[in-house]
Amino acid sequence: MTEQTLEGRHRAERPATRLRTFVSATLGPAMIVVAVLVVLRNYAFRGMITTQHGDILEYWLPAFDHLGRTLRSGHIPAYNPFSMAGAPFAADPQSGWMYLPAMVLFTVLPAAAAIRWFLVVQPILAGLGAYWFLRGEDVNRPASTAGGLVAALIMAGSHIGLELPFAGALAWTLLALAAAARFVRSERWGPRLGWLAATAIAWGQIAAAHLSHGLVTGTALLLTYVVFRLASGAHGRRDWLRAAGVFVLTLVSLAAVNLAYLLPRIAYLPRTTLALGYSTLNDLAGRLSGQPIPVAHPSEALLIGGNWLLGLASAPGAYLGAAAMALSFAGLWSKRHRGLTITLLGFGFVFYVLSLHGVATDLGPHITWIPFADFYIHAPVRFRYGVILVLPLLAALGTHAWITERGWRVHVWMVVPGVALWWVLNAIIGRAGAFPTLFVVGSVAAAVVLTLVAWRPSLAWAIPVLLMIELTANGVFGARLPRQNTGSPWGPNLVPMVKIADYMKQGTLAHVIAASGDGRYITVAPRGQGKPGRAFILTHPATWPSLADGRSILFQIQAADGYNPTQLLRYWQFVRSVTSRRLTYNSSSFPKPVPRTALDLLAVRWLLAPVDTGPGVVGAKRVATEGRWGLYEVRPVPPRASLLGSWTVAASPDEARRDVVDPAFDPSSKIVLERDPGVSAEVVPPGGPGTAVYREDGPNSGTILVDARVPGVLLIRNPFGPGWHAALDGRSVPLVPGDFVDQAVAVPAGHHVIQVRFDDPAVGWGLLGTVIALALLLGLAGAATVRARRREGEGLGLDFTRAPEQTRAGAPAP
Repeated sequence: MTEQTLEGRHRAERPATRLRTFVSATLGPAMIVVAVLVVLRNYAFRGMITTQHGDILEYWLPAFDHLGRTLRSGHIPAYNPFSMAGAPFAADPQSGWMYLPAMVLFTVLPAAAAIRWFLVVQPILAGLGAYWFLRGEDVNRPASTAGGLVAALIMAGSHIGLELPFAGALAWTLLALAAAARFVRSERWGPRLGWLAATAIAWGQIAAAHLSHGLVTGTALLLTYVVFRLASGAHGRRDWLRAAGVFVLTLVSLAAVNLAYLLPRIAYLPRTTLALGYSTLNDLAGRLSGQPIPVAHPSEALLIGGNWLLGLASAPGAYLGAAAMALSFAGLWSKRHRGLTITLLGFGFVFYVLSLHGVATDLGPHITWIPFADFYIHAPVRFRYGVILVLPLLAALGTHAWITERGWRVHVWMVVPGVALWWVLNAIIGRAGAFPTLFVVGSVAAAVVLTLVAWRPSLAWAIPVLLMIELTANGVFGARLPRQNTGSPWGPNLVPMVKIADYMKQGTLAHVIAASGDGRYITVAPRGQGKPGRAFILTHPATWPSLADGRSILFQIQAADGYNPTQLLRYWQFVRSVTSRRLTYNSSSFPKPVPRTALDLLAVRWLLAPVDTGPGVVGAKRVATEGRWGLYEVRPVPPRASLLGSWTVAASPDEARRDVVDPAFDPSSKIVLERDPGVSAEVVPPGGPGTAVYREDGPNSGTILVDARVPGVLLIRNPFGPGWHAALDGRSVPLVPGDFVDQAVAVPAGHHVIQVRFDDPAVGWGLLGTVIALALLLGLAGAATVRARRREGEGLGLDFTRAPEQTRAGAPAP
């Protein structure tokens, strides 16, 4: 064969080789993305949204909409004036600030599209994160694809995907592991520092997704893996010292790179309800309302039995797939991955034990000294997500072992532990729904496919293909079941029920409030345990005109009530002091009739209530109707700011609260302070002490024009909290609590311009810290890379300081 013929054949083979390489590299990730899109097609392509989990519409959609809207305008969303009479926003742990998927999607896309794709993206990220981590651990592509499919579809096909904080924490933990695998295994400091920066960024996203159980679980798994990898490569004292140094560097980098997220929360949380914990909040709420309130547990806390793990064999819902279950322990037979398999099994076992209600009950009295231990005691079952994290990885390691190991006897032993757990123990316990049809069919198909692959490893791709078909069918068919409990600890992700475009439309009542440009509103709910949306608002379009559960944020109108796990403590206490309703720890709403004190001090102009019952407030006049809901205007309308010439000074904040909620208290004639205002009270002349006109300059600032006939105190009906500052005629003056829940400024006689603004310096300092930390890490990575290349060049006799067209001898380059 001539040389020209050989060259022509090589040219023809190169594109085919490149194509095979491309297909091989992208097939696994493509299967993960396609499978999720098929399961969640109603979200991705049909404009639908779910009411299966109330938090999506009542919390996440409004919060992220405010985030994206503010970022598009070129501002940092430091404050949210549209819920709970106004509260800090960027410092809220779950506001989405510094959570990249929320910031990007809700800035680039309209909120109606962004929330749908947010639900779709998180399972995809989880699957890709698992795939990339496994590839970083030298797991073959079919096995890595199997692990990625299980991680993605166990979320997409079940209620887990709707638990947005947990779904985000799971996804970013797997992405953090993927970056960490390359960080700890890199031999050169240039790439190592670059991957350390990526690991730190991903860890920060775990915190931004769920700053409690999710962060604890994700951090524990990430550090467990890093310690395992560093320890497995240490063989002497010098190696151990180097490993310890790398571990310390990791901890420092995780914190430093994420100062933009951490600093605002660290500064804000001690002054909020989140700092007290569930038990303390419930006890305090009972004392304030005058009636005992049972501890509010999340619904999944009912799953206190240890057999929740076997529910992962149930379909539909959170279902692992028969092949994945059979191979979940098979990684123990892989010499290369045995250490990692044991590490993951140990981590999963610890978190399974910690998830048990009995264990938490026994540990509770002994761990109260640990910060935020109350969160664990409140809902230990949430630690089950530690098991969910490792099971897809164990299935992938087992699949790799099944493909690479030889011998029928070895293969039989590989499946014995998985069969004993998922099949035999299920049969012995006799759990309801233990052997659904999909599980039985999948078991038969898995037996056939695993036998074929053991006989001929070249058929390895049959395992992820089978899992893709089985898990996609679980998601597609499970979504169409009736809305009822299916026997799985995590039920299926059901077909979405609502067109998101319909939910986002501004109705008549919202339009009237927005057009008025002044005054807050309250939804007077006819029933519900302090969280009206969970009871009746979201599911039925006929109730949407009530504007409850975060719709104020969507339409940029101001509500005096709201729902948030993190609330200003003064506001939270005030709401519970003026109402007799049993309110859950994360809700602030008002029963019928709304107390006059609440209407005044929260500057409530509007009440929304069913037309047939009305708001129950004397003097409220109906001005508009939409469906069965009416909009009522409070008469007289409470002003946003008032000048008062009479005040009392309470000995403590608690005494001030009691004075304010006393039925005899009149906030229009006297103000309760908690410190001397610094001005002397004078006799108030006829006609009052003066006038005050409030003008809102933006979401976090206002200007008050004051004409004071005598020295007095200006009551500003914005919730008192950290970050607010006041200036009188351009000079900074103290802003103090007024009437316990509001703001107050001492004003001398005369004409004055008072400006109030919200400013959170921790946001700016945090951003600066993150920029510096990233610049330092990436700068060191770049410098290390350049130095390494220079050394390599010197070893080859090259001089990188010369022009590229010259050699060391100065002759022209060939």
